[in-house]
Amino acid sequence: MTILEEVKQKYNIDLPISYGKVNDQTVLILNEGIFGDYVSIEYLYVKYFLESNQLQGQVVKQSLLTIEGKHFDKLMIAGVKENNSPMFLELLFDISNYF
Repeated sequence: MTILEEVKQKYNIDLPISYGKVNDQTVLILNEGIFGDYVSIEYLYVKYFLESNQLQGQVVKQSLLTIEGKHFDKLMIAGVKENNSPMFLELLFDISNYF
């Protein structure tokens, strides 16, 4: 079950996100939906991703990128796993639909 399916089942929230690829990297595509603020959608996804994987963490860096003419928001997340080992994660959100 994907994070998006889990969020829909647990919280009855349909996040306007789909999956895609750019340069062989999986990206989260933010589709225009009921939320007008794409940053809120990103942070909701991070929250549910961390909960679903039983991780503790927070966004430590956010940067805007342009790849192949599209706009991306890169979130760097740092935290700890269940066994207290460090965890670093990078999520790439395609925010082109908001420009």
